[in-house]
Amino acid sequence: MKFISKSNLKKVAIILLMLFGLLQFIPKPKKNIRNVKESASIDKLYPVTDSVVHILKVACYDCHSNNTFYPWYSNLQHVA
Repeated sequence: MKFISKSNLKKVAIILLMLFGLLQFIPKPKKNIRNVKESASIDKLYPVTDSVVHILKVACYDCHSNNTFYPWYSNLQHVA
């Protein structure tokens, strides 16, 4: 069985790198970031202790709010 030669492997790697670079020009959807304080937040509607509010902000608010934290790699196309 013949394996891919180094020159062909290098060409494939260069083509894949170029395709990844071209993908970065495709526009991504608008990010979910708002600086407005939510009036329907659970701590506004129900009596909740500060420790529970902290846990909710750390564990839940990232997906279940209108202010999502985006890591650095979310700027790369087709990663996040």
